[in-house]
Amino acid sequence: MTHVARIAIQGNPNVGLFVYATDKFALVGKSATEQDIENIKTTLNVPVHAVTIAGTNLAGIFLTGNSKFLLMPNICYDHEVSVVKQICAKYDTEVIVVDTKFTALANNLTLTDTILLANKDVEERVLKDLQKEMKLTTVERIVVADTDVVGATMVFTNKGGLVHPDIANETIEELESILGIKFTLGTVNYGSPYVKSGVVANNHGFLIGKTSSGPEVTNADEALGFVDNE
Repeated sequence: MTHVARIAIQGNPNVGLFVYATDKFALVGKSATEQDIENIKTTLNVPVHAVTIAGTNLAGIFLTGNSKFLLMPNICYDHEVSVVKQICAKYDTEVIVVDTKFTALANNLTLTDTILLANKDVEERVLKDLQKEMKLTTVERIVVADTDVVGATMVFTNKGGLVHPDIANETIEELESILGIKFTLGTVNYGSPYVKSGVVANNHGFLIGKTSSGPEVTNADEALGFVDNE
């Protein structure tokens, strides 16, 4: 399956903490090896750039966005913002620096080109500003499986999504209605319900934590809509 790779970054199977990806490009922490970068590039079929974010290698935690915008938290250093803006300019992607106390943006905000799902506690001014600047049609506060970090509980492509296994039936129905895709319950890395920490996906393929079991990989493959693509 060329569209999936089981990997670890610095021996850590929580690949979602280190990698941010769209259908245009990927950003990864500078701790990634050349082999890591090659795996990301080949599997997701995008150019890969190594960066630091907020002085760390955790690009996957701090960054979120869609095909048009990349969001960075205001704790990033000026030189990091400058570097990321230069990279994003190559891919017709605008960078927005978000002034919020919820700086782990990927945990607290989940986006498509028209929809924003948010931690229920994110500041109202932030959501209003993002809706206006990004021209979003829908902004919803949502709680999944009794956790506020909605972004950590799900990962999805245009064809389907993987979500925390303890999600309530009414919540999964709400998600499917808002996003227009089907979600499948699942775990990664041998039982972790926070699937975003162990999966990085775009519409070309996905990375999954190296300690994920065979059934977890197969479930993610089906959930994200890749099974019929080979």
